Amino acid sequence: MVKITFATQEDFRNKVKDGDYEISKAIVEGVLANLETTKRSIKVLEITVMDVNTIYSINVSKTNYLNTLEQNLPHFIKVEDYEGCAKITEAINALKNEKPPKKRVRRKSSRVL
Repeated sequence: MVKITFATQEDFRNKVKDGDYEISKAIVEGVLANLETTKRSIKVLEITVMDVNTIYSINVSKTNYLNTLEQNLPHFIKVEDYEGCAKITEAINALKNEKPPKKRVRRKSSRVL
């Protein structure tokens, strides 16, 4: 898990609004490192904002891995991180081809008392 510190809330907001590569990279690396986890959610980033004395924890649920990777791919393309793009694309393809887990079906008991 990556930790990033910002001096002000405004700095943090601007970085998020501008699609900061450092934030995007930390999120993607966290997801890629946990593709095989059985956890429902992972903590990928912790952001500290000094002027408001606040810590934000960024978590990604396993059901959002695909969407998260797709949303962050353009940031990697923008900075020409083609190795990162390849890893993201490979993970996206793997997640799209992944079979959803089978749902358990509860059967009603037909026992007569």
